[in-house]
Amino acid sequence: MFIDAGADIIETNTYHCCIQKMQETLGFTLDQAEAVLIKAVDLAKSAIAASERQNIYLVGSVGPYATYLRDASEYTGAYVKSPDFKEQTIIDYYLAQCRPLLKSGIKCLVFETIPSVKEVECLGKVLDQLDDDIQAWVVSTCQDGSSTRSGDSFREVVRLANSFPKVVAIGVNCTSPLHITELLQNAKAQMAEGQGTPKPLVVYPNSGEVYNAETRKFEGSAKVDMVASLIPCWYQLGARIFGGCCRIMPEHIEQIAVSCEKLNEKLKGTIE
Repeated sequence: MFIDAGADIIETNTYHCCIQKMQETLGFTLDQAEAVLIKAVDLAKSAIAASERQNIYLVGSVGPYATYLRDASEYTGAYVKSPDFKEQTIIDYYLAQCRPLLKSGIKCLVFETIPSVKEVECLGKVLDQLDDDIQAWVVSTCQDGSSTRSGDSFREVVRLANSFPKVVAIGVNCTSPLHITELLQNAKAQMAEGQGTPKPLVVYPNSGEVYNAETRKFEGSAKVDMVASLIPCWYQLGARIFGGCCRIMPEHIEQIAVSCEKLNEKLKGTIE
């Protein structure tokens, strides 16, 4: 549905496919757990092959350590502040999640919904252990226009991620559309002040509704309509990949695709 709606990039449906959790709760062997992720990649490839559209790009989704905890703590980052927090635990989690995706031929990994700077630091060490030809996006979830869900500086996330050689895009996901413009302004300013070549920004907000971990429901009013209208503004701030996260439906992706097409036509006319 999302491809038919105009998506040029799709992710594997592997955000919650936690290797360790499948072993602990379902009794899977490592091979069986990895096979679930590999199957998800195969399904995504099949969806691309079955579509009538060309040049659809597939990226491998890797959720934060919170997907092991199963407590929606990607929206707080509380686990990195726990007294028994161990950096190696998160590094091992990410390496386990990456292996089957890479085995299945994925070349670009999306580390998404990251709530804290500490987890980004761990990702840098994970990427150092992956093959040189692997690319990655580092995408954070934020509570306002300047802070991650754990209260860390989003600019620090950008500074760190921009220093990782394998990272090809940095951005924001699962964040209210209301905060995206300010976050992109902060990202652009940080990369202008920092070292290294600024990397493209990626943005795929949620609907603007708030997830209640106790009721396991989204609450509040949706602000989806503003996403497509703000794409020209976000492009000016350095965003080059646009999409949607929680509660963004195919009809919304269609609106975003139309907005991107209009922007491309405008840019083409400017160049000509």
